[in-house]
Amino acid sequence: RLVLRAERDTVAPLVLGFSDIATVHANGRPIMRGHARYTQDLPRQEGVIGLHQGVAWLPLRRGDNEVLVQVSDDFGGWGVMGRLPGGYGVELVSTP
Repeated sequence: RLVLRAERDTVAPLVLGFSDIATVHANGRPIMRGHARYTQDLPRQEGVIGLHQGVAWLPLRRGDNEVLVQVSDDFGGWGVMGRLPGGYGVELVSTP
């Protein structure tokens, strides 16, 4: 769970790496769901987390916004990482 403060109404990217399944919510609304499960068949996925697995375009209002990344596990553990690029007038205010 993150609180992001936006200088103005904007749409900002949250670049994500996750395993196995991630759902991103912005201000209570689901905006993205992605799968990065370990698979042996085509396409083979090693289950390694990297910042190439998804981008959630966050519709943010001016002021404080709550972003929740819900992660679930299919096999072998779970994890999540993210990056909020600069230039969108958004700052991280808090994480629990």
